[in-house]
Amino acid sequence: MAILPNLYYRQGEVSYEAYDEKSRMISLHNVEKTKSDLVNEQRRRLSNEMIVADIAEILSYRGR
Repeated sequence: MAILPNLYYRQGEVSYEAYDEKSRMISLHNVEKTKSDLVNEQRRRLSNEMIVADIAEILSYRGR
């Protein structure tokens, strides 16, 4: 089993998936500037404290 944090849940529905014209997933480094600006803005809204709290909660889940 693997658990990954959704660090962006506080921001509502956030999707960082980007696709090319053939519906293949592409790197965010290859998307238009407006989309990359949006992604970077959402990243800036996160604090280290938020990330640490989320990871601590995941680690404590093991004992439930």
